Amino acid sequence: MDETPPVPLPPAVPVHLILSPLAVALAVAALGPAPHLTALAVGAAGWLAAMVLRAPVALAGRAAGLAPERLGLVLLLASGPVEEACRLAALWLWGGDLRTALWLGLGWALGEALALFVGGLVSGRVLRSPGDQGDKARAHLAAQGKAAAAHPAWGGLERLSVTGLHVGLSLWIAWNPWLAVPAALAHTAVNAAAATVMKRTGRMALTEAAVAVPSAAVLAVGLVLALALS
Repeated sequence: MDETPPVPLPPAVPVHLILSPLAVALAVAALGPAPHLTALAVGAAGWLAAMVLRAPVALAGRAAGLAPERLGLVLLLASGPVEEACRLAALWLWGGDLRTALWLGLGWALGEALALFVGGLVSGRVLRSPGDQGDKARAHLAAQGKAAAAHPAWGGLERLSVTGLHVGLSLWIAWNPWLAVPAALAHTAVNAAAATVMKRTGRMALTEAAVAVPSAAVLAVGLVLALALS
């Protein structure tokens, strides 16, 4: 009788997913502009709104009979435009000064990390459950190969890179709303690079580099633009 080979299970409590953006937010609170809790909450809500707005794209793709791989590509291409449109709207409604943009970007990163944390809690519980549901979940995890066996530290590094990306893009749009267009392209490019590198190489180090390097560049440009907002 064939058995699903054992794979390392992710942490039952994936705290590593929220430590990076939380640490950055605490560092900014201590060393940078005073905390802007409204902007923080608006950022988290903006990320959630972008997730909700992607749902019609997924539904339309399924209704059109797109294969899962093609649907995934459509959702990836839509991710940047939808998210940056929401970020533009949030900054337009709540102000585009340096402090607001900075804390809105941090809230965006924290909102995404919190959603991943909750999802990790749920999936971790399912993976550890007995019976058919747990067996199917573990088999699906095994099918993911190296990505499934990745050390949690890689997830923490990714969250750190993504935090820089969200802060940088918020600063871009705060400096000039028209930069929402290149921001959308940059955001989609980072997502596409990570997905492509992981699919072709299966190596977490290269995949995280594909996120970290452009995210750092986006943040660096954002910080230069922030000088004009300060």
